[in-house]
Amino acid sequence: MKRMKHVATYKKFILTYTRTFFFLLFLSAMLGAQFATTVSGVLASAPLNARSLESPYVDEQKQINLSFRVPQIVKLGEYDLLKMEGCSYISIPGHPQLPIKSVVVKLPLKSNLTSCDVNVESTALNGTYYIAPALRPIPTSSDRSDNMTTEPDPLIYDSGKLYPERWFNYRVGNGIDPETQSRVTYLVIYFYPLRYMPAQRKILFCKNATITILYKAPIDTAFTSEELDNLIITSSLLEPQALRLARWKNFTGIKSRVLTTEWIYDNYHGVDDPEKIRNCIKDFVSRFHVTFVTIFGDADIVPVRYAYVPDESGETYVPTDLYYADLDYTWDDNGDGLYADIRYDVIDGVPDVYIGRIPPSLPEYAEAVVTKIIGYSTTDFSESWFDRALFVTGTPDGLGSAPVYLKDYIEAEGLITKKVIRYNEPSPDTLTSEINKGCAFVNFAGHGDPSSWLLYKFLWIFPVSFTSSHAFGLTNGLKLPVVTTMACSTARFDDQDCIGEAFVCNLDGGSIAYFGSTRIAWGYKDEWIVDGLMGEMDWRIYQAFLEGYSKLGEMWGVPVTRYVHSHGLSWIYDEKTIMEFALLGDPTLDIGVQFKRVNVNPTSGPVGTSVRVIGEIDTIGGDYHIIWDSDIVKTGKCAEGSTQVDDIVKVPSSILGSHYIGLRDVNSGAEYTETFTVTTSYQVEVEPNSILIGETTTISVTIHGGLKNFTYQMRIKVTNPIGETYTAILTLSTNATGSGEASKVYPTDFTDANTDYAGIYNIIVDETSPETIPEVATGSFTATTMTCSVHLESIEDMGRNVNFGYITFDGTPYSLPADISKKVGSHQATYNPASGYRFDHWETSGGVSITNSTAKTTTVTVSGDGTLRAIYTTNNPPTTPTVISPNGGEIWTGTHDITWTASIDPDGDPVTYEIEYSYDGGGEWYGLVSGISSASYSWNTTAYPDSTSYLIRVRAYDGEVYSDWDQSDSVFTIDNTHTMHVGSIDMSKRTIGVHRLSWTRAMATVTVVDAYGNPVEGAIVYGHWSGSTSGKVFGATDTYGRVTFKSKYVMSMSGVFTFTVDDVFKKGWLYDPNANEETSDSIS
Repeated sequence: MKRMKHVATYKKFILTYTRTFFFLLFLSAMLGAQFATTVSGVLASAPLNARSLESPYVDEQKQINLSFRVPQIVKLGEYDLLKMEGCSYISIPGHPQLPIKSVVVKLPLKSNLTSCDVNVESTALNGTYYIAPALRPIPTSSDRSDNMTTEPDPLIYDSGKLYPERWFNYRVGNGIDPETQSRVTYLVIYFYPLRYMPAQRKILFCKNATITILYKAPIDTAFTSEELDNLIITSSLLEPQALRLARWKNFTGIKSRVLTTEWIYDNYHGVDDPEKIRNCIKDFVSRFHVTFVTIFGDADIVPVRYAYVPDESGETYVPTDLYYADLDYTWDDNGDGLYADIRYDVIDGVPDVYIGRIPPSLPEYAEAVVTKIIGYSTTDFSESWFDRALFVTGTPDGLGSAPVYLKDYIEAEGLITKKVIRYNEPSPDTLTSEINKGCAFVNFAGHGDPSSWLLYKFLWIFPVSFTSSHAFGLTNGLKLPVVTTMACSTARFDDQDCIGEAFVCNLDGGSIAYFGSTRIAWGYKDEWIVDGLMGEMDWRIYQAFLEGYSKLGEMWGVPVTRYVHSHGLSWIYDEKTIMEFALLGDPTLDIGVQFKRVNVNPTSGPVGTSVRVIGEIDTIGGDYHIIWDSDIVKTGKCAEGSTQVDDIVKVPSSILGSHYIGLRDVNSGAEYTETFTVTTSYQVEVEPNSILIGETTTISVTIHGGLKNFTYQMRIKVTNPIGETYTAILTLSTNATGSGEASKVYPTDFTDANTDYAGIYNIIVDETSPETIPEVATGSFTATTMTCSVHLESIEDMGRNVNFGYITFDGTPYSLPADISKKVGSHQATYNPASGYRFDHWETSGGVSITNSTAKTTTVTVSGDGTLRAIYTTNNPPTTPTVISPNGGEIWTGTHDITWTASIDPDGDPVTYEIEYSYDGGGEWYGLVSGISSASYSWNTTAYPDSTSYLIRVRAYDGEVYSDWDQSDSVFTIDNTHTMHVGSIDMSKRTIGVHRLSWTRAMATVTVVDAYGNPVEGAIVYGHWSGSTSGKVFGATDTYGRVTFKSKYVMSMSGVFTFTVDDVFKKGWLYDPNANEETSDSIS
C-alpha cells in the first residue's frame, strides 16, 4: 500500500518517466477492422508435494470455444459500464472496469502444462467509450457514508496502449475437485472479451475465441495406498474428546485418525510449529489421500498461521487456517517470515483439503461440542424447524443498502430453498426467540466486532447488539442452525473469545457451525455487494449447499475455490477475503443428513438370516442388548474405550413382514432401532457340520412363515472343493402354521456325488415350486482327512548347488530342505531365490501336484505324501549404466532431463532404472524415482532445495538383481531461488543553455542482474535523487536489465547529483542488496 500511495504522490513524474508495472501494454493491431490473432503462453505447474512425478506421461490436448455477445452499455454519469453475461469484472481501483471471463480447466493431478494458444476473432465497436474505473472497497465495519468511487488511473487512461495488454492471462495450481473429491491440476484462464484504448476511447471486442491447451498427462494417477478421509489434529489436553469424535466418524463411514501436536512436533520438521503441522498434513495427503482436516481446539491448542495482508484499515496480519488446506508452495518463498506476502511469495489459494476448526480450549467444552455433533447427526431433519432460514440485517450505516440487497440476491437467485424469515434491525430478544425456535440457517449482514453483531442504534446514537452472551445463552437444543455472516471480525478466534465461538461452544444450543471473518471484512456498497469480497463469499456458501455440497468443509472450500478461480490473488483485498474466511465447525459434518445410530445388513431375508448389527451406544465400554421386536436375542459388551457395536445375530422364527432390530445401551437405557423385513423363512441345517472324507452328512431344510398346508418343491445344490456341483430335489410339506421340515443325505441322495475331496462343500437351496425363488437359504459343511508329508527342496538347474533360497508354503517361509505336514487339498507355495539366482520352474513327485510349473507362486494340490522341488538358475546382473547428464558443473533451474547410457541384461531380462539424488555432495542419498524403462527422466527441480552440491546416481534392475551405481563425475547446482542485485549504476549528465542561463540534469542507468550476472528483465527499481535535486522514482528494467532515471533540471552547471537504489522488486524473485556491486553513485 505504501508503494501505491507513492504512485499517487508522484504521478506527474511517473507519467513522464516511467511505465506502470501492473500491465506492460502493447498495441496489437489497428482498430476499426476485423482480424484474427493468435496469442500464446508457456505454462508451468507446481506439484502438491516435494516428490517428483513418477508416472510416464502422454501428450494431451484440450480445445475450448468461446463466443460473446455485444456488451450491454450502462451509463454511470460520465462513465460507461459495459456488461457481459457470465463475466466478472476487473476490480483494481482506478483501472477500467472491464469484463473477465474465467475458464476453469481441470487436468489430471501432476499434469505438466506446456502451452496455451488463443485464436481470437475481434472487431472494433462503433462509437467512443469512457470506461468506468473499478470501485474502491470499504470495510463492513464502516459507520460513515464512504464513497467507493475512484479517479481513473492516469497511467492507463492517458495511454495509447491497449488495456489489458493481451487477450488473456492464466494461473496454474492444484486443488481438490468438489465433484470427484480428488485432487486435480487447475488451469484457470482469465479471458478479456473487451480491450480498451483509453486515449482514443475505443473498444476492441472479441466475437469468438478458440483456446488450445497442450499438456503432458500422467498415464497412471491411480491412488493405491490405504485411504484416510479425515485427519483430526489436537493437543494431548483434548485428545480424549478428539478420539471420541474420531470413533463416531469412523462409525459413520468417515475414516478418521487423531494426531496430537506433541506427536507432530516430534516427528516433522519446520521453521515453526504451524509449518510442522502443515508438513504433517502434506505427508498424510500424499500417503493416505486425506480429504478433510479437522483442527480440534482453539489457537492455544493448535496454532494458527498469520498471513501478511496489510490493508488501508491498518491491519497487517490475518489469522488463517487456509495455510493448512492450501498445500502448494511454502507461502514464504524469500524466508522473511512474512507469510502469504503476494509481493514476494507464490500463493495458490485453492484448497487441497477441506478444513474447519472446532474451537474449544477446555475439555468440558470439547466434550459438549462432540455431543452436539453426534446429536445433530442423528436429528430428524424432516421436522418443520429445518425448513426455516433466518435472514438478519443490521444497521447499514456506510454500507448503504448492501445488507438488504445481499439477502434479496440470495433469494432472487434461488440459492436458498428454505422458508426465509427476514428481520431488519431486530431487537436482541426477538432474534433470540427466533433462533430458539430452530432453523437451518441464520444469515447476518451488517457491522460486527469480535463479540457482537450491531443490530441498530437507539436514537441513532447508542448501539444495540446481539452479543456473545446472547449467543451463549441460546436454548434451541439440537435445532441447530449453520450461521453465516458478512461482518467484521466475528470469527476472530485467535486472540479472544469471539461470538462465533459462543455460538459453536454453547452447551444448550447455539449453532452447529459458524462462517465468518477473522479480521476486518471488506465489501462494496449497495448492489455492488455481491460482486466480490466478503459479500460474494456469503452468497457462494448457499450456492454450494444448493448444488449438493452439504458437508461443512465443502461449504467452505467450494466458495474459496470458485472465488480464487474468478478473481485470482493479485489484489490484496481478494487475498484477504479468502485468508480471513473461516469455518468454525466440523468440516465432515453433513448438513441436514440424518445418520441412524444403528444399521443392519442385510435389511431383509428369511428366518435364520445372519444379520450384521453396527451401531454406537452412549456408554464407553458399556454392555448392550440386541433386541428383536421386544425380545433380547443377544447380549454383548463394547471394547474398552469404545462405544461401537459390530455384532451378528440370526433372525429368529417370525412371521413374514416388518420387524424391529434394536440396539439398547444397558447402562443408559437408550435404544436405537432399524427395520428388518422377513421374507419366506427358510433355514438350512447340516448334521454333522464336519466329516471325514468318504463319510455322509444329513442336510435338513426347515421353513417358517410359509404357505399353510402346502407342499414345496426345493432344489439342493452342493458344490465340492474342486467346483463340481450335484443336485437333489426335496419335497417339503408345511403344517397349519406354515412350518415344515425335510432332509436329504449327501452324497447318498445326490446322483454321482461323493466326499472324496478335502475342503468346504457349499450348499444353496432354491425354490422350484410354486415359483422360482433363487437362493432362499445357504449353508456349508467341511470334509477333512489325515495329514500328508510334503518334502520341500530346491536345486540349481546345473545341479551344482542345492537348497538355496526358501519356499513360502501357505504363508509360512521354510528354510530348505524341509519336511512339513499338510492336509489333503489346495495350498499356495512361492519360491524365493537367493541373491544372484532366479526361479526357473517347479518339479513334483508322489501325491503332490501343481497348477502352473513356471509360476513363481502356484497352487499346490496335496493328495498324499510327496515332494515339491523348486529349480533355480544363475541370474547375471545388468550392465552398469553411465550417467550422461548432469555430469558436473551444470546450473539447473526448472525442468531438465537426466540421461544415461542404456544397460544390457546378459540373460535378456527387461531392465528398469532407479535414480537417487544427493544435495550434500554424496553425504546423504534420497530416492527420486524407480521402475522407469527409458534411459532418461524429466526432473522438475522446483520442488527440491537449492544447493551447489547436487549429485545424481543411477543403477539398473532386472527384477532380481541390481547393477552397480554410477553417479555424476562432480557436483552440479540447482538454483530456483531467482536472486537479483544491482550490477552497476552508470551516471551521466546533460546541460542545456549557456553561462548563467543554463540548466543541468543527471541520468542514472541501473543494471539489475541475477546471481550469475545475467540481466533481469521486468524488475521494478525504486530509488531516489539527493544532492542538487531530490525526488523518488521507480521504473522497470528492459531486456538488457537496464532502466534509466532522469533527475529534474536545476539552474546550475555545478553541484553533485547522487542516485541511490532503495529496493528492487519482481514477483517470484528475491532482491539481495548485500550482493550489489554498488547501491549509490554520484556525478558532479
